[in-house]
Amino acid sequence: MQGLDLQNNQRFIFLDALQLGLGPEGAGLDGLETEITSCIQKEKDLDSRILLVLDGIDFVLAATEHLAQDILDFICIARKEVSATIVSVSADFPLLQTQRTPLELNHASLVLSMLHQSTAIWAVRELDTGSAKDVSGVLRITKGPAVDENNDEDSGNDAGDEKEVLYHVAGDGGVRVFERGS
Repeated sequence: MQGLDLQNNQRFIFLDALQLGLGPEGAGLDGLETEITSCIQKEKDLDSRILLVLDGIDFVLAATEHLAQDILDFICIARKEVSATIVSVSADFPLLQTQRTPLELNHASLVLSMLHQSTAIWAVRELDTGSAKDVSGVLRITKGPAVDENNDEDSGNDAGDEKEVLYHVAGDGGVRVFERGS
């Protein structure tokens, strides 16, 4: 089984937010929004099914002076233009539990708001007991609260869609996903 070759895929567009000036001196979230919107419009002419992946968007909170609401507004605008959106954020318990600084408050607000808007939640964590020889961690997939709002007959969302599996990251970087006991 082979993975997806994104470097040679003409349908994949990678935007590096750091190179786009996402920092205190750069264009910030507005520049990123403009660039993403431009790419979406170009791709819309070719295909109406666009998947937007925002990896580590919570970094914007630490790198700029934007608030969680600014990022949520940006995501809302972008989601209207695409078929589906995947957003990855750090949701470690220590990041959400202690909320003393404005950054911690904003981060918790962003993560919790995104959780409430999601139709599916993928949680990846290491084993509580540390890594084992053949297991690195647990992948848990659950329905998000927004499933009920978007519920339609063809969605296939039912209680059986929730799953927890184990994964192992090999020394060569390969990942194996398997059920408990197999």
